[in-house]
Amino acid sequence: MEDSGLQAERTGLAWYRTAVAMTIVAVLGIYTGFSHRNVLHLAASVIALASAALMLHHGREQARNGRDADVETRRRLSLLTSASVALLAALHAIALVF
Repeated sequence: MEDSGLQAERTGLAWYRTAVAMTIVAVLGIYTGFSHRNVLHLAASVIALASAALMLHHGREQARNGRDADVETRRRLSLLTSASVALLAALHAIALVF
């Protein structure tokens, strides 16, 4: 039984909000990278922007279609989000130390 309610739309909007937050962090990282001339900040921010673009696309598709994505797609996107946030934090931490 497929639920045609608002759950898929709310989930899509949650992905959208996460993508917007990651985009803001990436833009701040790009600013920091250029102002401090640090390649690690820039690399982390590019990774974050790519991940945010995928999340934004997924969120819009899910909200538009009105149904949840399959389990494998959700698992991959969650893993990508977690990995990019961890990599973002690690690269910025390394850049701050050196």
